[in-house]
Amino acid sequence: MLACQDPIDRFRALEQWFASPLGKDIAQAFDTELAHLKQLLHGEIMLQLGSGSENLWFSSLRFQHKWLAMTHFDPNKATLVTKLNQLPLDRDSVDCIIAPLALEAFTHLENPIDEWDRVLKPMGYLVFLGINPLSLWGGWLRYSKNACFNGAAGYPKSVFSIKRALIHRGYMQCHFNAFYYAPPAKTEKWRRRLQILNVIGKMISPMPAGFYCLVVQKYVESDALPEPEAADLLIDSTPIFRAQCRNPHQ
Repeated sequence: MLACQDPIDRFRALEQWFASPLGKDIAQAFDTELAHLKQLLHGEIMLQLGSGSENLWFSSLRFQHKWLAMTHFDPNKATLVTKLNQLPLDRDSVDCIIAPLALEAFTHLENPIDEWDRVLKPMGYLVFLGINPLSLWGGWLRYSKNACFNGAAGYPKSVFSIKRALIHRGYMQCHFNAFYYAPPAKTEKWRRRLQILNVIGKMISPMPAGFYCLVVQKYVESDALPEPEAADLLIDSTPIFRAQCRNPHQ
């Protein structure tokens, strides 16, 4: 099959990869990671950019509406069919944007963060589930013909580069965690054997973690925000985030 050069083909290939045995392992790791954040991530509208096949984490996130933006039509999944760097949404219209390996599909010249920032509400959250460029997974994404974009090179972004792109927009880091230390393996036999590295890596690892979860909040001065409704004041939050994120619902 030809390498995916068009963004539509890239995201179609990414969805297919999430349905593969290796992709399912990573999707499960994403689900576990986001399950820890359900007290932080809540609101009215969540927008996910690209499909993670079964999107296991949808059930654990507390949003009234969960939208899925895809580059190709799927009547069973897609809420929006659009380019992910040209969203047909109003400014300040969604409470949370989740990007599972979506940023890796774009080159530095195609940076979609400005567009994502445009549609995100003040005090909303951007969630990046990305590949560490310094890990074995980073090399796999760049050079492997079996990588998630079907032979096309991916573009892993470091946490530092993302934070640098967002700092002048007023974003604050709320959460960061590096996870999944097992390298990419082609066969089920080797995937099972290497899973021990995910246990050891939480204590000490000879190699960088393959993936990261970075959550940032679009900070706006409190006097510029509308008054919260009384019901919103009852929403609970996890104390660990109070010193780092400023949430109008807290």
